[in-house]
Amino acid sequence: ISNETAELLGRTSPTLLDVLIAFFGGLAGIITAAKGMRSTVVPGVAIATALMPPLCTAGYGIAIGNWAYFAGALYLFLLNSLFICLSTILIVRYLKFPKREFVSQKVERKVKIYIVIFLVLIISPSGFLFYKMIIQSIFETNAKEDTEQVIGTAHEDLHFTYKTNYDHKPPLIEVNIAPFYFSDQVIESWENQLKNFDLEDTQLRVIHGQEIEAEMAQLRSE
Repeated sequence: ISNETAELLGRTSPTLLDVLIAFFGGLAGIITAAKGMRSTVVPGVAIATALMPPLCTAGYGIAIGNWAYFAGALYLFLLNSLFICLSTILIVRYLKFPKREFVSQKVERKVKIYIVIFLVLIISPSGFLFYKMIIQSIFETNAKEDTEQVIGTAHEDLHFTYKTNYDHKPPLIEVNIAPFYFSDQVIESWENQLKNFDLEDTQLRVIHGQEIEAEMAQLRSE
């Protein structure tokens, strides 16, 4: 069974939004433990929501031989594990639990530097993916407004569908208006209006029907 569901695909490209679940799950777990409650329900929820799904997705990636899925899911698992630890540390420090004493301040400072460097290296890719997700979301919103306000108002009976591809170079908006037909001049005017929606570097591809009137005129002349 190799059907790719949204739940699986959603855990192959982690962003900072995904790790918030782990962070708040870790907060709930450490607060429960700090109150002396021996229940495993809250930590179990944190594991079920933050750790098991990416591990299952990593296993799925191995099963179908897709190493990009495996790497993305494993990265999300690592991120979630770190954020659960981070939320735990914050509460432990806030509650002033006894700290581990290092042999010397020099060793303690070195350990802290290593931890900070490691966290920055691990979190940076998710920050980049989060930034890319925001840019893509803005692109899709602008594309929706452009197609509705420009193409959608070109004819009162026009029905169209569209899809976007941000990863295409340049980003692509493909609009299907078949069986309607519009001239090259009209389509060019649509392309010129892309800049009004911050889509200057976007390619507009229009799929339409045949130019019936031109063909009929040619048939009449023949």
